[in-house]
Formats: sequence, C-alpha cells, structure tokens
Amino acid sequence: MNVKGLELFTALVEHLGEDAEALATEVCDASKRDSKRMFRGVVRDVIFQRDNGKCFYCGISVGSRWHADHVIPWSKGGATSPKNGVVACVPCNLKKSAKVW
Repeated sequence: MNVKGLELFTALVEHLGEDAEALATEVCDASKRDSKRMFRGVVRDVIFQRDNGKCFYCGISVGSRWHADHVIPWSKGGATSPKNGVVACVPCNLKKSAKVW
C-alpha cells in the first residue's frame, strides 16, 4: 500500500472507529468479494445512513446522486461489505476509479 493508500485506510479506520488490524483483515479478504462487486439494497442504505449522506473523500452532501465506493477497490481484493464501502460523490468516485489513492 502506498503512502496515499495508507492515509486513506487510516481515514477509514478513524471514520468507522475500528481496530486497524481487524479492519484490514476484513476488508481485504478476497473470499468476501461479491462476484458482481456492487453494493445493493440494504447495504447501500446502511452506508448512506452511517456516512450521513456525505462524500467520504470531499465531505459534500450528495443528495440522491451518489456512488457506494469500495475504499479498498474490489479489483485489488477489497470486500463488498459495509466496512469497505463509503458514500462518494460522483466526481470523487470517478477520479478515484480503482486506485487506493
């Protein structure tokens, strides 16, 4: 994980109030990956409520136009779970793409 990726993961740990080692084990467990890699239904609702409808990356209120983003990208082994998902405004998510900033 590069420095920016480490900073992003640290921000996620603080955001969720989780133990870093346990969180790393959970969100980077490739066996938990959803084959379709999309956050659906109730999981999206949980993420939106937890994040108060604000973009994890820039902090703006997203309203009804938002993406549920994998902080650790699915393509890099990130789990499709609420702990690895955050609200992202469309511009931030498209800029981030499959990178661990």
